[in-house]
This record gives sequence, C-alpha cells and structure tokens, in this order.
Amino acid sequence: MPGAFDFARYAWFRQIGAVGYAISTAEVMPAEETRNWREAAMLSLSALRQDWTRRIAAQTEGSGGAIAAALMTGVRGPIPDHVDAAFRDSGLAHILSISGLHLTLVAGLLFFLVRALLALSPHLALQYPIKKWAALAALLGAIAYTLVSGAALPTLRALVMIALALLAVMLDRRAITLRAVAWAALLLLVLWPDSLLDPGFQMSFAAVTALVATFEHLAPKMTRWRSDAGPVQIALLWLGGVMAASFVAGLGSSLFAAYHFNRVADYALIANLLAAPLVDFIIMPLTVLAFLLMPLGLEALALTPMVWAVDALIALAIWVAGWPDAVGTVPAMPLWGLAAIATGGLWLCLWQQGWRWLGMTGLIVGTASPWLIAQPDLLVSGDGRLLAARAIEADRYYFLPPTPRGFAAETWHERLGAPQLYPWPSLSRAAQRTGEGRSGADGSLRCDPAGCSWRYRGFLVALPQQPKAITEDCRHADAVISTRMAVRYRCPSARIVIDRNDLWRGGAHALYLDATRGIRSLSVAQTRGRRPWVNPKGHGEGQRDGAAN
Repeated sequence: MPGAFDFARYAWFRQIGAVGYAISTAEVMPAEETRNWREAAMLSLSALRQDWTRRIAAQTEGSGGAIAAALMTGVRGPIPDHVDAAFRDSGLAHILSISGLHLTLVAGLLFFLVRALLALSPHLALQYPIKKWAALAALLGAIAYTLVSGAALPTLRALVMIALALLAVMLDRRAITLRAVAWAALLLLVLWPDSLLDPGFQMSFAAVTALVATFEHLAPKMTRWRSDAGPVQIALLWLGGVMAASFVAGLGSSLFAAYHFNRVADYALIANLLAAPLVDFIIMPLTVLAFLLMPLGLEALALTPMVWAVDALIALAIWVAGWPDAVGTVPAMPLWGLAAIATGGLWLCLWQQGWRWLGMTGLIVGTASPWLIAQPDLLVSGDGRLLAARAIEADRYYFLPPTPRGFAAETWHERLGAPQLYPWPSLSRAAQRTGEGRSGADGSLRCDPAGCSWRYRGFLVALPQQPKAITEDCRHADAVISTRMAVRYRCPSARIVIDRNDLWRGGAHALYLDATRGIRSLSVAQTRGRRPWVNPKGHGEGQRDGAAN
C-alpha cells in the first residue's frame, strides 16, 4: 500500500540480498574455518545461545518455558502464536523482546547486589569507591546479557543508553539526564543512520525522553515527600511512581506505535501496572540468578519458579487481551502528523518555562491527523488480486477477498482504520445466472463476467476483466483499471487509466475521488521515489511482497 512499510529498504540496510524458504530437509555441512576473529566470535556466541536455549527447553515446558528462553537468549520462535497475540493486544509485547526494560533491570540488580556485597566489608566501603566498582560490574553484566541474547538492534540501543548512565556514575556525574539521552541517540545515528526510521528507535527514545523530562520535573517534589514519609507512604509513593512511569512511557511510545502499526492497546497502562511487580521483583531477578547458576548446572533452581511467574504473566496477558475493545485501530497517519507529534513532544519535554505546554498543540494535531486527511477510496494491489472500494457509507469498504488474509490484505484493513467490510460481488457466470453477487450491498458496485463498475461521489470507475469490455469502458468511465490486460489505445473518457503494466511498474495503486479536486492516483513507486533499493525497471515479481504491502 502506498506509504506503508517498505521491506526492500529494510533489507537494503541490513544487507539482505534475498529472502525465501526451503522445502527440502536441511543437510549439515562440515564446519569451515572462519575468516576472521569477529566471525568466529559471532559463531561461538550463536552456538552458546543455542546450547542454553536447549538446556532451558529441557528443564521447562509449555508457553512459560518458551518465554523464559526468550527472556534469557532472545529466541522467540517457540512462543505459541496465541500467546504472542495476547501479549501484543494487552500492551505487554515489549516484555517479550529484550530491550531497555530488561537491560535496566539486569544492570540495576547487578549494581545493587555488587554494591551490597562490597558494603559488607567496612574497609572496602570506607576506603574504596565501591559505587564505581558496582557500576563497572553492572556495565560488564549488561554487555554480557546483550551478547548472549543476540545483540539485536533494540538491545544495542538500550545498551548504549545504560552504558552512558553507568559511565556517568563512574565519573561522578548525574547518571540520567536529557543530555545523556541525546548523546545516546547521536551515537546510534552515527553507527546506524537508518535506525532513525525504525519504529523501535522512535518509540524507545520517545518513552525515555518523556520519562526523564517528567521525573526531572517531579524530582524535587518527590524528594520532599519521601523525606518525611513512613513505610506506608513510601509504598504509596513507589506505586504512584510506577503508575506515572507506565503512563508517561506508554503515552510517549503509543503515539509512534499508532503511526507505524495502526493499532493501540487500550488497556496497556492497566496491564503494565499489574505486570510490573511480577517482572521487576520475580521474573528478572530469577533470570539473573539462572544465568549465575548455569555454569554450575543448577539453573533449574531458578528456572522452575521463574516459569511459574511467567505462567501467571501469560494468564494476565490473555485476561486483559480478552477485555472488550482491547485493541483500537487507527487509520494511516500522514508524515506531517508524526512530525507534529515529535515536535510537540520535544517542545513539551525540553523547555522548563510555562510555555512548554504549547507543545500539547502539536500532540493534539498529530493525534487527530489520521482523521483530517482523505483515506484511499479504491485500492488495487500490484498483482491485481486484492481490491478494496469504499461503499456509500464512508466507514465501509468492499473487499476482495471478503476476509483479509495475508500480510498485504491485513495491512490494507488496518491502515484503512479496520472498517466493516462488504464482500466483493462475484464475477462468475453461475452467480450471475442466479442473481447472487451481481450487485454489492448498497448498489454502488456491480459486477458481471465482463468486469465491474463502481459509482462513488458522482464518478464511474470501471474494472474490465475482458478485452471487449475495455473499449466500452473507455467511452463512459471516468477511470479505467485493467488488472489483467494492457490498455494499448487512448481512452477518450477516462481521466486515469491504470493497466497491468502500470501495476507491474508501480506496484499497488490508490485512487482518491473528490468532487472538487477530481480523481487522483498514487502508486507505491511514487511514494518510494528513486532509491538504491528500488528496482528502476519496475515493481516486478521479485519486489511484489515488499512494495505491495
């Protein structure tokens, strides 16, 4: 769909030349000598991850064991689809991918444990900088956890930010500041410039920036409250801090998630508040303990209670995901809407004076932008097999196939705002003879074996399926879309003609019908522009999946 995710760009920056699948049995080849130390190290780490994953799987079972392995080694394959969907719909999907939350907890636990152990010796505590030693131990532990878990890009982003915070501790500087966040972002952009367009980069830095700015603002008040508080007040203060952190981080990242994924978990705040004690105080400490016990072969002592806690977390995710309207769908947001959100958020976070609240204007405008722009009235995929046309009721679409199946069709449905769907009228002669499927539910779309005609806002769009229908359609229709055949002559009536060759060269096309501006079309090729990852000869079979989505 024009403006949607471009897999070719993703593959280009990750140096992926092709994707595919194998149907034959894999043959294990003899090991070859590695060419350099980096490759040897990566292979050794990969072998270690696989070995640890097998050990975890051998001592655990069910979905809880699969998630335990994912939290320790980053291998998410064994997680059942329904569990993965429940975590996504409840707003807990970030727990399954090793990123800032996990690294922060691991580094924080190691920092606390090492410093507490060193403080048991009065000589060490009074004569040496044990706080800096603990920060160094936490940094080394975070690096080891990153390497063992696969060193994915989100994990590396989190490692850079945590490393800067721990280095600040070792240099007697403030550990968490907006300057540290800015330096972390700058370093990542120098190393991986394409990550600027990555949803994970935008969501993580939006959440962290919002958190740091909020707690910088609240820090003096929280210090006053804590100084005179008793045990009950401290517990309430902690609960309020967790709630505030979940709300701020969720708000900061959810707006960017709405842009990239067109969906929002409506109960994410509640789910994260309920999951925080399990993850912070049980699951992650047991994860660290399991790592420490693995060299001794005693990891089962930590894995068993960890799986019990993970099973409780799964039950929580399934419960919240089952609530009414757990997932909200957002229509495709324009790029200027994302820019308004980013500008408004930065204005709100960076300024200290009262005018910082003007940034709310950008947040409000950006959030409302999906409903301030026109969504496509008709869509046709690059191979001509997927079709969508708006019904007379603006919140309904005709869809072919009737139920969105496959990545491209599901992407269309989500980016259109998950409208209610009418089945596309049948083109078969049998259906025409019985009268079934000849006309759509509201009469705006009619089909026969020669093709379909769609009337909307005073325009007639023809979709011929046979050569003889093209001649007639060219004399009467305002737009002709021939998904099967090339149109080799001029259409005197049609303002827009899209044929099989246009679809092959340009990929999926979207039509916008407006009584004032007329008809305009937009293709995937037009939105992608001329880039190294775009085939200059056309959309082609090899790029169909990447561009049509």
